[in-house]
Amino acid sequence: MIKKILFAGIVVLLITGCAKKDAFTQFEMTSDQERGVDNAFYARLTKIVKDDNITSHTQVSAVTAGLYLNELYPNRYEDVEQFYIVFFAKNKALLEYFQFKLNGHNPIKVVKLPTENEYAHLMKMNNKWSIHYLVTFQKAKSNTLHLKVKILDGSKATLVFHKTPQ
Repeated sequence: MIKKILFAGIVVLLITGCAKKDAFTQFEMTSDQERGVDNAFYARLTKIVKDDNITSHTQVSAVTAGLYLNELYPNRYEDVEQFYIVFFAKNKALLEYFQFKLNGHNPIKVVKLPTENEYAHLMKMNNKWSIHYLVTFQKAKSNTLHLKVKILDGSKATLVFHKTPQ
């Protein structure tokens, strides 16, 4: 009996000795990932739906996450305002049309990115419902940036970013 207990104890010690020491090792991030988490903003794209002539409710059509890349890479994006935007929707057809505006201005460039791209590691939000975009605007004079997003069914959201003074 003592041999069985001793054997079981040795097996348990061997197995736990090979295990990771704590759960926090799962949360280790690079400095880029930490800054990405600190600078990301999330919003629901919503619209008002009328149930009848009297009542209405807000319907969530999609979710978006935005990252202001100028804060992460200030030397790379000195002449433009650059955003990494990720959308999530169960109905991907809603994500076939977008309208982006930054402080009332249209983008100068919108590029659809593959799920695995150079910015994906910053937010770790890849799944079969996500669509990724790189959106470029002319340099804004304001230190507060209102990025408005609208999709096919009219649902919309505003992400608000603040520039860090240089």
